Amino acid sequence: MPMKGTKCLQVVAVCAAICGCEQRGLEADGFFHGNVEDRDLRVSFVEAERIATIIPEEGTAVRKGELLATLETVRFENEVRAAQARVRSVETQVKTAKNNMDRNAQLVKTRAVALQDADNAEAQYNYVLAEKEVAEAQLMIAEQKIKDSKLYAPDDGVVRKRLLNPGEFTSADRPVLQLALTSPKWVRCYMKETELAKHKINDKASVKADGCAKPFKAWLGYISPTAEFMPKNIETDELRPMLVYEVRFYVEDPEGILKLGAPVVVECK
Repeated sequence: MPMKGTKCLQVVAVCAAICGCEQRGLEADGFFHGNVEDRDLRVSFVEAERIATIIPEEGTAVRKGELLATLETVRFENEVRAAQARVRSVETQVKTAKNNMDRNAQLVKTRAVALQDADNAEAQYNYVLAEKEVAEAQLMIAEQKIKDSKLYAPDDGVVRKRLLNPGEFTSADRPVLQLALTSPKWVRCYMKETELAKHKINDKASVKADGCAKPFKAWLGYISPTAEFMPKNIETDELRPMLVYEVRFYVEDPEGILKLGAPVVVECK
């Protein structure tokens, strides 16, 4: 009896080890193990200036289009006023050059002025017209700097880290905030070649996570066109040389329950 009991225990241990290997990597048909994709985005201003305010704290959820930070705008406002003055000055020059050109065009008909004088007046008018376009473009650039002094969230996410603080100088190559993107939310898995024929884009799926009573609705949104070897973080030696295809299951999680990086099990129907 002791020998039989020992053999039974050995069989159970072997079976448990095999099951453990399957859970760590080998997928049953229609079931896939993966993690909720964790994506970062570093946001920065276009212009170089001192930071005036940073609104959200670390850990705060933000929505796309929400105001995140502002720059000091004194220098930008002065540039706008200077550009506006330049436009007004050039508009006056255009009006004067237009009157001079029209007058010379009439006088040249009676030979009161030389043809060369009329040509010069027309050339001067065309020159100040070009100057007006340049001045108006400079005004638009200055006004755009005022708009660019406000930093908005490019997508839904959570503020992971403040990289700078109010009072510090920033530029386009110095990000202000690091966001963890939460939309869209997907699960990265790996599918064996034998599974490819059974699934296609937009197939319905469900995602199960630890601690969540109900599964999340999902769908197959991406299948890699190229094969790759099973990532080395898979523990079993048998799986490492196996060719697989990366797939992504997009998850419906409007309440933000699924955490980024969380391990999940996907069932693709």
